[in-house]
Amino acid sequence: MAIIGLTTYVVSRSFDSIVPKERLNTAVRNLSAILRDARSSAISRNLPFQVEYDLPNRRYRVLMPFNATEGRTMRDGYDDENQRAKSSWEILPDGVEFAELSVAGEPYSGTEPYRVVFDARGSATEHLVILSQPRFETFFTIEVLALSGHFRMHDGVWRRERVEDGDFK
Repeated sequence: MAIIGLTTYVVSRSFDSIVPKERLNTAVRNLSAILRDARSSAISRNLPFQVEYDLPNRRYRVLMPFNATEGRTMRDGYDDENQRAKSSWEILPDGVEFAELSVAGEPYSGTEPYRVVFDARGSATEHLVILSQPRFETFFTIEVLALSGHFRMHDGVWRRERVEDGDFK
């Protein structure tokens, strides 16, 4: 009986250390899929799509350029922003958090949700998202490039080096 108890304890402890690491990987895959789909939709529909990050509540969603009640394209200055079609919130897995959202190289420290845009040409708001798993001190960075809207993934905390005037001499 003691051997079964000891085996169960060892397996459960090993499983607990493996599953949380998979939670971070799942969060990275899910967010990158949302970013890829928002960019693809913006290009194929020739309309801007947005991704909204709600850092304090550990969630994000896509905002579409359509009026949710009438199904037509939103008209800037005419339509109430509350009528915009939105996907449901995607919540980060337990134990995974937004460590940082940086826009154009500057960390966003606000408490209100922040929106980034993917336009019809495929370009995007330059930003990077750092997801963390504080319990295991693991990080993963998703970098969204402004000109192309493509993204790159980096294991750990990653930041682009600032360009200086001397770099062009």
